[in-house]
Amino acid sequence: MATKREDRRSAYSKRVIRESLLALMQDRPLNKITVREICEKADVNRSTFYAYYQDIYDLHRAILKDYFHCQHRIIEEGKRLLRDRPDITALSVTDFYEFFLTYFGIVAENKELFTFIYNQNTDSSIHVNMRKLFYRQLTQMLPPDTPEKIREAFFASFIFVSGGVTFLLMEWLKGGCRMPVETLAKRAAYFNNGVFNGYDAARRGEK
Repeated sequence: MATKREDRRSAYSKRVIRESLLALMQDRPLNKITVREICEKADVNRSTFYAYYQDIYDLHRAILKDYFHCQHRIIEEGKRLLRDRPDITALSVTDFYEFFLTYFGIVAENKELFTFIYNQNTDSSIHVNMRKLFYRQLTQMLPPDTPEKIREAFFASFIFVSGGVTFLLMEWLKGGCRMPVETLAKRAAYFNNGVFNGYDAARRGEK
């Protein structure tokens, strides 16, 4: 029983410490924040902080690890949907809806984390690297004989929709995720399906 209480206490301490850094980074970059400020905001002592993290940068790395874990879950959901499709153009609006329902559901479960990631004080290379990873996953679903000009059209479509989804996500987070996940997922699904329908038309040589 004591171990369970200790585990809950440990989980709580880590959570409030991480949430405190996330909150402080809404206004200042990482190198302008001190351990003392984090501890005061989290209402824990310094020894508790150093029981889990070596320094602020170690804490920051732990938060990024959580983010990449969430993104891995999202990518796995995308791969699951693509598994039984001949290529990306076979996805329906329902497929897109299922994907975004999972995607935005994960974001809602971790809204403090994603708010931090999309904060202007966060390194933009994180977004770029994740976008590249998504793109590599999707291009594996292109037909092998896809001409280069169509691959370029696909790339343009991907950049367009990924930028739009990012903007939708940022605005949703700013609004405290008040819009139901289902509503947001439906909007993103129709948005993406429309763009990739246009890509499919290009692939078939239609105007």
